[in-house]
Amino acid sequence: MNQPIEAAAPRASANQLRVEQLAARLGTLQNRLIFAGDCALGFLLTNRGIARLPRPMQSNAILSVIGYGSPDRLGAELRQLGLQADRSQLPADRWRTNDGTRLELITPEGWTPVENPWYQFVLECTLQIQPTQGPAFRVSGAAAFLATHLFGCEPYGDAGTASDWSRRMEDVVLLVIGRSEVEREMAAAPPDVRAHVRTSLEPLLGSAEALAIVHRVMPRAIRSPLAAHRTLNRLRRIAGLTSTDSATALRSGVDITALASPNPIQ
Repeated sequence: MNQPIEAAAPRASANQLRVEQLAARLGTLQNRLIFAGDCALGFLLTNRGIARLPRPMQSNAILSVIGYGSPDRLGAELRQLGLQADRSQLPADRWRTNDGTRLELITPEGWTPVENPWYQFVLECTLQIQPTQGPAFRVSGAAAFLATHLFGCEPYGDAGTASDWSRRMEDVVLLVIGRSEVEREMAAAPPDVRAHVRTSLEPLLGSAEALAIVHRVMPRAIRSPLAAHRTLNRLRRIAGLTSTDSATALRSGVDITALASPNPIQ
């Protein structure tokens, strides 16, 4: 399910630049690495009306990288490139550059039964990004981003669990309004991936919180209920649930990306 090369945004965010700089530093090793998780999201947004990430990645955030090959061999190559192993969070395989950038190396050989089972799908569903400067590199495709991002995501529990669920749902909504291709990409995903995404999104689409999350991602949609309605129906279609899209909504022509926050990407 590897996808065509996409150009990185001309005005990349600081978070995207961190990934681009790390990819350049990794040299040919990055051909066997895939950036996943939070650090991939900005590269998946192709609708340039989306002006910012609602929750910018922290400057010291750990970049998740899925790697082909054994952890030992990849680790040896990272050392040759000057990265230092960070053993403070074992058994996580984390590394640090001399400028403070941190990455977590995730490889098939290191996976355990409690690990995210959808990492394997990341290896099959990638998107190659070509920045304006520097070498091309790969990030997880949209369907793989949804599969991994929604794993273990529960709307109930303590405050921390609920906050994490809300944060991830904001990311999902942002991807839905920020990437017009996501419906087609999800439709082409394997049945088990589609079933997993459907099960994970059902709590959101069955709650009153759904509209509040859409409004947080698209503040201007508060004044345009139709745009929020269309966004929720896109989510239903992506989840494989019955859409209640009205004829009015289908004829409206509302550009939901124009309703996102006008602030620059953080």
